[in-house]
Amino acid sequence: MPEIHDFNRMLRTLVEEYGDRLLIGELYKSLEEIIKHYGSNDEIHLPLNSELMSVRCQWSAECVREIVDRYERLLPEGAWPNWTLGNHDKHRVASRIGIPQAKIGMMLLLTLRGTPTIYYGEELGMEDAWIPSEHIQDPWEKKAPGIGVGRDCERTPMLWDSSANAGFCPPSV
Repeated sequence: MPEIHDFNRMLRTLVEEYGDRLLIGELYKSLEEIIKHYGSNDEIHLPLNSELMSVRCQWSAECVREIVDRYERLLPEGAWPNWTLGNHDKHRVASRIGIPQAKIGMMLLLTLRGTPTIYYGEELGMEDAWIPSEHIQDPWEKKAPGIGVGRDCERTPMLWDSSANAGFCPPSV
C-alpha cells in the first residue's frame, strides 16, 4: 500500500524524538521493494534485507555476488546496507546450506559493508531441531500439519548448558 511510506515517515519522526535510536523494519520483499522503505533517508533506517536467505539464492558465489552488487547499486544515496542470513521464520542457515557453508556465511555477514543481523544461535552453527508433533506450537503447522510450513524447528532455545561458560568454550577460557 502506498500509504505505508507515510506511516514509515511518521515512525521515523517519532523515533528521532528520542535521540540516538534506530528503526529496523522486517520486510519480505524483493530488493527493489525493500530499498523503497529507506525513502529519502526519512523512512526506515534499516529495512531488513533478506535476499541472501531467499529461495532465489542458491548459495553460490555467483548468486551472492549478484545480490551484493544489485543491492549496492539500488541503495539510495546515503543509505546504509544491512545483511541477514536467518531469522525466526526461515530454517536455520546450517540446516539450509550446511555447517561449513554457514561458517562462511557468518564471515560474509561480518565483512560486507553494512550492518549484519544475526539470528541467535547462527553464530554457533545451530541447526533446526526436530519437534515431536505433540509439542508443535506454530499455528501454521497446526493448521496444515506435515507440509513443512511450521517454524518451531528454528525457534528452539539457545544451546546453553549448566557447565562453565554455558558450554560454549572450555572452562579455562
